Amino acid sequence: KWARGLGRRLGWIEAQESVVEAIERVQQCSILCPDTLSQMAMARYLKGAIPSGSLKRYVAGANALYKNAADVTVKAVDTYLQRPRLTPFGGLYTCVDIGTAIGNIDQWQGRRTKFEGSVTQVCQAKGCWLVLADGDRYARVFSGHGFFMPKDTTGQAVVYGVLGERTVSEEFARHLAEDSGRDASTIVGEQVEFRIDATSVELLPAS
Repeated sequence: KWARGLGRRLGWIEAQESVVEAIERVQQCSILCPDTLSQMAMARYLKGAIPSGSLKRYVAGANALYKNAADVTVKAVDTYLQRPRLTPFGGLYTCVDIGTAIGNIDQWQGRRTKFEGSVTQVCQAKGCWLVLADGDRYARVFSGHGFFMPKDTTGQAVVYGVLGERTVSEEFARHLAEDSGRDASTIVGEQVEFRIDATSVELLPAS
C-alpha cells in the first residue's frame, strides 16, 4: 500500500445481495493488499531507503497525511451525519462501538457498518458465530458459514456487517447456548437478541 500512496475510491453496484457480498470479498483480497509488482518495487526501494534514512522521512510524511485524512473524516461525520463514532487511532478509518449502536438501534439497524467490541463467546461446535460486547450490551455475529472463527478467540474485534434485532425460538436459543458450553435448561420461551450478519471480522492485536 505504501508504494501506491493514499487514494480515495468510490463506487456502487446494483445486484443481488449474494453477488455484492462476493465482490466485496474479492475486493478485500485484491485492492486492500499490494500485488506482487508493488511488493517487488518496495523491496528494491527499501535496500537504499533504510541506509539513507529516506524511509523514516517517508513514513513520517505518510503518518501526517493519514492523520489529516482521519481528522477530515471525523469532522465530516460530526458535521454531516451527526452520529456516534469512534476516534481513529493509528489509521484513518472510524467505526461505531457495538454498545453505542445497540443503544441507538433505530439509527443503526439495517445499515452496513463497522462495529467494534470485545469477543465474549464463540461457537464451540464450529466457530460459526461469536458474541461482540460492550459492557452489558452485545450482539451475536453470524457469518452465514462463509468463514469460521477460532474457538479460543478473545479480545477486541472489528466486525463489518448489518445490525438487526431478531426473535429466536426457544429451540434455537437452547442450541446456541449448548454451542457456547452454557446450560441450555435455563432458557424458556422465545428470546430477543441483537444480531450482526457479518461479511468480515478483524481481530485486533492486544494492546
